[in-house]
Amino acid sequence: MISFPIKRLYVSELISQSVAIYPLYAIMFGERSGLTLSQVGLILGLFSITTIVAEVPTGAIADRFSRKWSLILSKLMLAAAMVVWLFWPGMTGYCIGIVLMGFEEALYSGAMQSYLYEQLADRNKEFAHINARLWAMMMAGWTVGAALAALVGPNYRLLLILSVISPLIGAAITASLPSDRLDIAARHAETGGSLLANTKAAAHYIFSARTVLYAVLSIVSLKLLVDVLIEYIPLYYKGSGVSTETIPLLFFVGNAITIGLFWFSRQLSALVRRRELAIGTILVILLLITSQLGMWASILGMFWYVRVVRMLFVTQEGEIQHLLIDRHRATVTSIYSMITRLLMALSLVIIGRFAVGSKGVVGPILVFVPLVYLCYALLYRQNRNHVPRSGIEALPHVHPTA
Repeated sequence: MISFPIKRLYVSELISQSVAIYPLYAIMFGERSGLTLSQVGLILGLFSITTIVAEVPTGAIADRFSRKWSLILSKLMLAAAMVVWLFWPGMTGYCIGIVLMGFEEALYSGAMQSYLYEQLADRNKEFAHINARLWAMMMAGWTVGAALAALVGPNYRLLLILSVISPLIGAAITASLPSDRLDIAARHAETGGSLLANTKAAAHYIFSARTVLYAVLSIVSLKLLVDVLIEYIPLYYKGSGVSTETIPLLFFVGNAITIGLFWFSRQLSALVRRRELAIGTILVILLLITSQLGMWASILGMFWYVRVVRMLFVTQEGEIQHLLIDRHRATVTSIYSMITRLLMALSLVIIGRFAVGSKGVVGPILVFVPLVYLCYALLYRQNRNHVPRSGIEALPHVHPTA
């Protein structure tokens, strides 16, 4: 049985992620304040730089102090960013707001899985399933935010007011959740209370345990296969012949299907287990074949590739937590998130550089996917050769309460 109030966490994430300005903020920069495309690009670039720089330190802060309060602070950072945009329109205000959003993302990414994992009484059985449902609630929140943006339209002041309220409500609900279960005093004794020492210890843990290293590298490559494609999907659809008006509908339907896949992850995981490589290989081959069979075949190939590979990622995100020791959990999660962000930024630039002709990014993506998938498959096989499915029980130097 799960004693943790999981429904309250679901509600918190649903409301926190229902940020009405999300679908339109890049457009808002230009329409509300007359910024040029180059200025908008600079602002968006600041977000990526901030998350990369802040990722590991915020993970260490979560491990050193409190994962729950890291989650609360992340939501307050988001609300603060919306307040800055509301009352300080212009290049300076938008830059400050986007930096706050970068810190919000970094504070959240390492802390959430770590906090959830430590709270579950039967974590080995329940974490992957509940983590997938948490993703479903987050995506439902994004969908609600998009619906609000569609209803309100380009009334940016009202959209920003709504976008201040939702993370504040989420922060209040998160504050009512149970406190961390970590033994902070014991952690201080090991690291001397130093954030730098904790970060170094987490990095050493990754590179000294081969099972953890292979698991981290395989999940980084799998996450790349999802995140890079998500950024370029609109352009991929456009290059395949889809009209601009149809693309939002594909996103809405795709989100609805993904939410369903995540929500029923327990049943689907039983079908996927030990078949990850076979399923992924089939998806990559189908993506390559359908890209040559016309617009609708290309759409279906990419549509289901993204849905299922994202499901595989969430499943393995759950499994990797069984390999991590609690005192470094958030820091290790932040380290692989930072590596992913760096490789993602590089991948986006390379794909954009080689996008040519009427099909745009379609060609580079069809090269990128099989190459990265090959890396993932090799790492995945190495990982399975070095750690049995029982995960944490197979590592003699790792204990669930360490």
